[in-house]
Amino acid sequence: MVDIGAGGYPGGNTGHSRTNDSTQIYLFEPGAAAFKVLQSKYKDSPNYFVSNKAIFNKVGTLDFYLTKKKNCSSLLEPNEKDIFVKDRSDIRTYEIVQVECSTLEQELGHLDQIDYLKLDTQGSEYEILQSAGDLLDRVVEIQCEVEHTEMYKEQKLENDINELLTERGFKQIRKHKVGNHSDVWYINTKYQK
Repeated sequence: MVDIGAGGYPGGNTGHSRTNDSTQIYLFEPGAAAFKVLQSKYKDSPNYFVSNKAIFNKVGTLDFYLTKKKNCSSLLEPNEKDIFVKDRSDIRTYEIVQVECSTLEQELGHLDQIDYLKLDTQGSEYEILQSAGDLLDRVVEIQCEVEHTEMYKEQKLENDINELLTERGFKQIRKHKVGNHSDVWYINTKYQK
């Protein structure tokens, strides 16, 4: 199980309920405060691997827009012209911090299979999926947050993610819309029973 943007909803619906004591769980969270909470929470759990790296389609040090509303922080700059952002000072107000970035393939390419991949990264989900390379073929199920308007500058939207995953052999199986975003679940058709 892999959770990218794991600090957004601590203890939330991340698929952890699908795990057992031997399941390896990889949590990625670039926000320093959220990372410390995760690190503390799972320090005595040998099957949890907690990383402070951001996952993206680039490797190196990148700007991270740490918004006043912490779970809206992103590698992409908030788009103050967006209808859902323009009146939200808690999203438009941010500081820029530096975070270490890597790709999904570089971090987890050694895995034979990922049973469940959760992405909640405030607009950079498309780039993360791109960064998976051949590893994406070994992912069974994906839960991906998608936005319906450009809340972050130059972000890809739901249709872009649907197209990318469909081309890679995934099929949408469920969708839950909340405001301007949805959580969408996909299954890799080669693993579908």
